[in-house]
Amino acid sequence: MRISTPGFYQAGLRAILDQQSGLAKTQLQLATQKRVLTPSDDPVASTSITALKKDIAVIERYNQNGQKAKGYNEQSDGLLSSATTVLQRIRELAIRVGNGTYTNAEREAIALETEQRLSELLGIANTQNAEGEYLYSGFKTDVLPFTQDAAGNYIYNGDNGQRQLDLSTNVAVGINDSGFAVFQNIKNGNGSFTTAANAANAGSGVLSPGSVINAPVFNAATPQTYTITMVTNAAGELAYNVFGSVDGQIIPALPANPVLNAPTYVENGAISFNGAQVVLTGAPLAGDSFTVQPSTSQDIFTTIQRMVTAMRLPQDNDADRAQFRMGIDQALESLDRGMENIDNISAQVGARLNTIETEIAANSGFSLSAQTTLSALEDLDVAEAITRFNQQQVALEAAQQSFARIQNLSLFRFL
Repeated sequence: MRISTPGFYQAGLRAILDQQSGLAKTQLQLATQKRVLTPSDDPVASTSITALKKDIAVIERYNQNGQKAKGYNEQSDGLLSSATTVLQRIRELAIRVGNGTYTNAEREAIALETEQRLSELLGIANTQNAEGEYLYSGFKTDVLPFTQDAAGNYIYNGDNGQRQLDLSTNVAVGINDSGFAVFQNIKNGNGSFTTAANAANAGSGVLSPGSVINAPVFNAATPQTYTITMVTNAAGELAYNVFGSVDGQIIPALPANPVLNAPTYVENGAISFNGAQVVLTGAPLAGDSFTVQPSTSQDIFTTIQRMVTAMRLPQDNDADRAQFRMGIDQALESLDRGMENIDNISAQVGARLNTIETEIAANSGFSLSAQTTLSALEDLDVAEAITRFNQQQVALEAAQQSFARIQNLSLFRFL
């Protein structure tokens, strides 16, 4: 077969260019430490590499969410702990002042400290994070959560929303709690009902906060206000009757006469009706009355403000002292409900923090596994590449040298 001189040149040049291309690719692989530089290098591996990089990027985003959620919840946990400390101090003050041995000046000093603690608690509820967002406004992060109106009422300006961040495809975690859930949605009294004394009472009777002793019966009864009225029965003894705003006469049971057949009052004796039980102490007088009505939602700030009001009630006589005692007792009972609610929210925050830690650990493990697989597909075997580079370099030099020698081959040199 005849091979022309231009054919020799073209074949030699092609060989040199092929060797240069291979050497340049190996050099680039060594520089980047990557085996697969373009999809054509390994189409199957390239597809897997793209998918793995996408998965790793998603995991990194989830972990960033996790760290952010952790910061939010840790701040909330600290604030709730501070709120509990404030409420415990207020409770101590209420118990101290409730023993009835303090002078008016001393009670006023305690009331002033309680007001200061109330302001401290309000400041906690209106806390902002490092980004200037209010923690307890729900979705309305730019709105001050709690304010007071001209009448002194505490107004919640946020909503009931809870913001969330995704920690994985199927797991999202809350990063805040609404002010409504933490500070406002709290049942007053014992959580089921609250007791009160008629302001016109002349005796020293004190009605306990009471409790539910038969939940099925209590829950089945129509919600209503019960009135306990002190009367003089047919035997001339101090007695009481109970009327419901819906059920009517309850004690004594119909068809007994509500006054003449009323049961005799026994100090510290239990009065039970419709699954509820209260205890009346002291020396009430005929005509005095007390109410038992269903609990309603009452924000923790109003509870404390009412406690301050009770601390400042006069104690000039037995009737005044009875009103003071009931005011403090009711405020303490409502305060305990508020502390229980904050404890429950704190437990939820703790559970969220545990979830965040678990998901971050799981994401990190998955990311490490994906990185290992990616490295196996994409990373270069450096020793093999260096050996190949040296071989390609030798081949290129051989191609260049042979091309130089072929250049000198010509029939005319032998004529």
